[in-house]
Amino acid sequence: LSYMGTIGIIYFYPKIKGKVNDIIAVCISAQLFVTPIIFLHYNMFSTHFLLANILASPLVGIIIILGLIFVFVSLIFFKLSIIVYIPLKALLQILIFINNFISNLPFSTILIKTPYFFNFIFFYILIFSKDFLKMLDYELKLHISYKKLLIIIIIILLITTLFLDNFHNFTIYFVDVGQGDCTLIRTNTNKTILI
Repeated sequence: LSYMGTIGIIYFYPKIKGKVNDIIAVCISAQLFVTPIIFLHYNMFSTHFLLANILASPLVGIIIILGLIFVFVSLIFFKLSIIVYIPLKALLQILIFINNFISNLPFSTILIKTPYFFNFIFFYILIFSKDFLKMLDYELKLHISYKKLLIIIIIILLITTLFLDNFHNFTIYFVDVGQGDCTLIRTNTNKTILI
């Protein structure tokens, strides 16, 4: 996530810089690149990511610097490190409070069906498609508009997703029902068993 967030900022931030506030541009750039990974591994989308990043970003920079100072000072003279520890602890508690507050807001996360791996790949193809189109046009002299390329990619994505969704395999779903356990089994013959 850290690597993809950094790649997102390096690649996408210059494209939207000046169109929106700098902090918002950085947040969107990073989030755009980590979203498919979050979908694939955590099956959720944070609706308040922008608010969380705007509130937490200024604190994180200070926390990292104080954390490094604390480590070095504690190695040299441990008792002196308490001077750095007190503001560091306070900032960490504020950061935890912000995180808890935002995660408890209504509709803070939306559960997402696990995407197919090709969905994951197509998402990044969509992101890079404008640059890819420029490269193709330069190399092969293909005169395809950006909108046509996007429509072609989205149609391919929808058709393959619908086909795979209707292609029944043996699947087991573990459903989050709060206090209890819930398992849904779908067999190859489309028999459904709920435990």
